[in-house]
Amino acid sequence: MDKVEKLETQNKALEHEVAVQKKRDLAHKKLLENMLKKNEEIKKLAASDIKYIKKQLAAFNK
Repeated sequence: MDKVEKLETQNKALEHEVAVQKKRDLAHKKLLENMLKKNEEIKKLAASDIKYIKKQLAAFNK
């Protein structure tokens, strides 16, 4: 019985580790998704800025 109890304890510990890791993975996934979303916003802003600068340069060069 001692061996069975030891294995059950180890199994519970491993199940706990798996649950914790799943939570970490989910949090990491959400963080990466948010970073990707911010990156897309920054790209749009940069494209807008570039368009504005080109327009200003064209007006300046006339």
